[in-house]
Amino acid sequence: MVIREATINDRVHIAEIWRSCFTDDENYIELYLNHCLPHTNTWILGGEDGRFYSCISVFPSYFIKDKCKTTGGYLYGVGTLPEHRGKSYSSILINIAVRHLKENGHSYFLVKPATEDLFSLYSRLGFDHQLFKSTFSKDFSGIERNYLIRNSNKYGKAEKLTATELIKLREDELTSSHFMWPLPIVKYILEETQYRNGVSLVFEKITIGGNLKKLYFVGYPDDSDLSGNTFKILETNASSMDDIEDIYSILRNNGRKEYFIKADFPGFGMENITNSGKEKSALFMELKGNVSGCLETLHLSLPLE
Repeated sequence: MVIREATINDRVHIAEIWRSCFTDDENYIELYLNHCLPHTNTWILGGEDGRFYSCISVFPSYFIKDKCKTTGGYLYGVGTLPEHRGKSYSSILINIAVRHLKENGHSYFLVKPATEDLFSLYSRLGFDHQLFKSTFSKDFSGIERNYLIRNSNKYGKAEKLTATELIKLREDELTSSHFMWPLPIVKYILEETQYRNGVSLVFEKITIGGNLKKLYFVGYPDDSDLSGNTFKILETNASSMDDIEDIYSILRNNGRKEYFIKADFPGFGMENITNSGKEKSALFMELKGNVSGCLETLHLSLPLE
């Protein structure tokens, strides 16, 4: 058995695993290999014949509490070729990643299980703390187009959100409630959003109280809705139903056809937005110190799925 940290020269091996486990979209795989892989720690496992069967990646993550930065990792791209499953290869690689994170002084390890069954699996691997999110959904099909146009004078023109601007907005407004991502990962998230026919926009609005607020959102069409009528907001600094309605107005006035809006918000403190419910969002493993109390109230948004 051969286990080692991958380099950019292992693109062929990683692409083979991705085609088998995740997608046959070659352009999407190339996007990941070119713009994300270089900014991760990735491990591959294979045989003496030079072929590799399994891989995992770890993205850098951090959060800020009381002006102190605490770092960790986010598990991504866990895949094993079908003919080699059932041999605990992913578990072996995850243990190596845990050791790497501990040796480099990191405090936590995050994972967002794709299905309910995987929550149990990752719990057995040591991801024994849960994170929660508030879920929001609303059908805006009853809102008249004329209403949107009449109220468009309350906000300015929406502009494309840059990675640098998103980093600043997140650190200015979301550090008390969200996990943070470094600039290279944020750049890739925005590129992936665009590739999936999504948008990342920022605009200024006049609030109900007469104040000026900079509002942003990142999202794309929800693949699970075959009708194509649902827009999924991955992250926003919206904090009221009025903000959500303005985001919908911006989407429609920018030519989007979706009328059903879904969004995930922090699991705590978003009770003022109606039509929301709370559910599991992710798991984490505490690696050092007593950070679980801080982590349990944070929101994992913009994770790559």
